[in-house]
Amino acid sequence: MGEHLKYVAFAQGRPVACLAWCSAPWHIGCRDRFIGWSPQQRKKNLCLIVNNTRFLILPWVRVPYLASHLLGLSARRLPQDWQNFYGHPLYWLETFVDSEKFEGTCYQAANWLLCAIAHKIHYVTSAVM
Repeated sequence: MGEHLKYVAFAQGRPVACLAWCSAPWHIGCRDRFIGWSPQQRKKNLCLIVNNTRFLILPWVRVPYLASHLLGLSARRLPQDWQNFYGHPLYWLETFVDSEKFEGTCYQAANWLLCAIAHKIHYVTSAVM
């Protein structure tokens, strides 16, 4: 399964959201072109990227701006947790948004960048500060 971390966000003692992060996929052409990697650089540095594989705000939760707020919190906390758990840093976060179902607004609000659109899938990314 590779490296991965999962989070559950709570508010007033109740779960409100779940996020899952895992090792980045091996070859994503638009990512590699966006970063400017050669195949050798990708092989060496792929472990520095993590992919947001799941992001769910539970259906009964109605809190404005919660999604972008949680993405921001996660982007700030994840690198240290990853370093502690796996022993290496993270420098880049990425995800894919199915544009037939979602607009990716929460990622835009959290200052992620739209890097490519292919086959109705939006690839978005954020550098870890």
